[in-house]
Amino acid sequence: MTRLSSLALLMLSLSITNGLAAADLKYHREDYPHWSDLDGNGLNTRHDLLATQSTVKPSFSRDGKIVTRGRWVSPWTGQIYLDAFALDVDHTVPLGYAHARGAKYWDRYQREMFANDVRNLQVVEKGLNKEKGAAGITEWLPPTNQCQYILRFHRIMKTYHLKYFTKEEPRALALVAQCQRGETWSNLLESNTFHQVKFDTEY
Repeated sequence: MTRLSSLALLMLSLSITNGLAAADLKYHREDYPHWSDLDGNGLNTRHDLLATQSTVKPSFSRDGKIVTRGRWVSPWTGQIYLDAFALDVDHTVPLGYAHARGAKYWDRYQREMFANDVRNLQVVEKGLNKEKGAAGITEWLPPTNQCQYILRFHRIMKTYHLKYFTKEEPRALALVAQCQRGETWSNLLESNTFHQVKFDTEY
């Protein structure tokens, strides 16, 4: 084999290796094992949260593994829900959002712990959860309790050492600072810090 052909093979090998590495860093929801039964009580994380956040004793399926009814107050709207199937369990910092901001370098165990961390989970309306998608605080906020949501989001980002993109960080930190000062939602809108856009990214 000539030196030139050996070099060509080496370059091809490096190209394939780098390509595979890049592919591995792409977001796939299945790479974040969610709704695990980490405490071994027979309920996965979703139904554990539905059970614990219901303000009345919840009802379960015959096998006792699925919460079917209860009473939940949405932290995003204040509306009351009795049917568990009308609700989603939302990742405050979405999995896809976190992946792009540092979680792509985690191992599978770290990803599972993040995906099932109740500090990053809330019981909310399905429609609003779909509307939010994988958006961050500079792109989407709930109809009510915006500052509570912003501070919760930022706290999770700090806890997991996730980094905002350079272009979004100034606006995100400005929102956090304004909420910490106790400013109202109308003040946030007037400051032009928040810009709502639609996101179709898988979350």
